[in-house]
Amino acid sequence: TLQLRPGRSFSMDQSRTYLTLRPGAEVVHSIPVVPGRMLEVCLAQYWSSLGNSSVDCSVRFHGIVPDQRDVTLVTGQGGTVVNLQNRLVAEELNPRATLSTHRSLLPPASSSITPLDTSRDQLTDNRVIHRLVLEYQFQQSRSGSLTPRFPELDNQLYDSPFGTQLWMLFDSNKRRVGCDDTFPGSLALPTGSYRLKLQLRHTDLALLNRHKSLRLALDRPLPKPITLKVAANRGLKSLGIRSRTSAPLAVGQSRSIFLVAPSSSQLAASAAPGDLLIGRVQYGKENPARHGAGRRPGGFGLSLVVAAQSGKTTKSSRADVSGQKAKSPAKDLASEQQQFLVDRLARIPFESRRKEFDALAKKLLTQTPALRPVLLTRLERLDHIDHRKQRLPEVVAAADELIATIDTDKLARTLGQRGGRSADKAVLVDALYRKGRALAYMELPEVLAQHPIADKTAHDKDFDNNFKELARWVDTTEKDYVLLHIRRERRRGRPAMALKWLSKYYPGSPPSYWYVKKRRDLYLELDWSHCHQYEQRWLLIQFPKTHESF
Repeated sequence: TLQLRPGRSFSMDQSRTYLTLRPGAEVVHSIPVVPGRMLEVCLAQYWSSLGNSSVDCSVRFHGIVPDQRDVTLVTGQGGTVVNLQNRLVAEELNPRATLSTHRSLLPPASSSITPLDTSRDQLTDNRVIHRLVLEYQFQQSRSGSLTPRFPELDNQLYDSPFGTQLWMLFDSNKRRVGCDDTFPGSLALPTGSYRLKLQLRHTDLALLNRHKSLRLALDRPLPKPITLKVAANRGLKSLGIRSRTSAPLAVGQSRSIFLVAPSSSQLAASAAPGDLLIGRVQYGKENPARHGAGRRPGGFGLSLVVAAQSGKTTKSSRADVSGQKAKSPAKDLASEQQQFLVDRLARIPFESRRKEFDALAKKLLTQTPALRPVLLTRLERLDHIDHRKQRLPEVVAAADELIATIDTDKLARTLGQRGGRSADKAVLVDALYRKGRALAYMELPEVLAQHPIADKTAHDKDFDNNFKELARWVDTTEKDYVLLHIRRERRRGRPAMALKWLSKYYPGSPPSYWYVKKRRDLYLELDWSHCHQYEQRWLLIQFPKTHESF
């Protein structure tokens, strides 16, 4: 069946069904149609069905027609009235409205327009094809289905203003995990961060520039569908009186109902202002005794705009006799000045303003030796994941300074070595782990090539003593510390034990570069060449150095 509507692709109003019929069998197939438009019905025998067939076909119409094919609600705006009419045969009214999809709109993080290579992309009259590449970044907070869309451009083919529309989706490891065009489909994605690249091509630069702020729509199923309330009219809803909306609807009869918009408190926490919740609304009653569907298959469109919440008012704090708000008493001036400088130190960009950071840290430590917040901030900045390999001796020295501020004997008497929690213990364990990791990194081939270890015996002793101290306070086979435990097993010549602990906590999904690399290296130490080659191939596939080009 097919209907044509101006401005819409024919595929949006067509239906195609394959039927297998036995002699004398009857099949009823219900489809949604648009009133007031011509419907073309085509019945044909399938090409592989041999012989002649005699088939009787009849078409019947019925249904409830709303005055709004697509209803849009706004949180905090009450709802909207929908007028319903029945023009053909008796119907049973039983409205149901449900929201099932969460759509968030995302602006591009970057955009670029470049001319394409004329050796591959060339037109007549020296026309140059340019391409617009838009990049979007988003986070998948939980595993599940996701459908990227561009509502402004989707579902257009020959009538599209652009010759091509193509997007590719990459995970945090630069691996392509999906691609699609103007007719998008859903993807099953694990948790993680993602980058989507969209390419549009045209000879008109002005047209491409107009789409540099094109928004990406991300459709995710709601964890639990939201069922909307339906009232008989607006007045009863305002009074909070429950009203019945199910009733017979005779031929020629009209009736109005009131769809109630849910409040912000009824929505999922992930629904941010500006997002859309999308679903369907159906007005007829599902009647299994009826010949065919009792209500419109798929229902009608329904969407809810999540509005910004008004600022919450808080109770005024207690005022003193002068009418001013009560304030906490002033502390010692020197202590407040010191706290101000410590807070400022934490806000100084370490990589770009290292000299300023070191000068302020030195000033604070001169005034108050072993000031722990300063030592902790300095250790964290030195041990940054992107730069720690270039300053491993500084990391070890900073960790030693921080460890020296903690009375470990007193801490053991208070909490016990493996029991209890305290701020001192958390700082101690963190510093010991960072020091152990830095000592292990000093043994990496790329680090040794630039900074050979002067005294290997002293280095080994330092690593072992630090590991034993860490093991006093925590179980080193726990996930937070197992990488250092694995390193110790490898240093002791026990790659099989290292592989055991690596496989326990890192099953490989989502893929982790360091997990695959360590497993590959362990296979090499075990002389399992076939496993080593397998992991090496997957390392190249799962972690490409650059994003794939269009």
